[in-house]
Amino acid sequence: MKLSELHKLIDEEIEGRYILKQLETDFPIQLELYDKGTHLELDKIVVPGGKRGVGIGSEVLTKITDYADKTSQPIFLTPSISYGGTSVRRLENFYKRFGFERSKDSSLSRNRLVRFPS
Repeated sequence: MKLSELHKLIDEEIEGRYILKQLETDFPIQLELYDKGTHLELDKIVVPGGKRGVGIGSEVLTKITDYADKTSQPIFLTPSISYGGTSVRRLENFYKRFGFERSKDSSLSRNRLVRFPS
């Protein structure tokens, strides 16, 4: 086994399986979405500043929630302004429109918001 293959396996074991990579090709975004086996973790979704406000984030999040519903997995995330968002409250309101709510159970994830499959 090549060293690069070993690093990939280690990264997948630690992080979970990185999924829906195609969305980065289909949309002008940066995405880090991981399948942890029992749930999904959305670590990063970045829409470039000049592309915000035209529905790209909503369209991408709809595709992510559709995937989660099809696989019957909750999605966990913690809104952050680290990637260019202007306000955590604004981000929380955005995610709440897609069914996210405050997480009351930290046994699966320490993230603050969760959306359960419908």
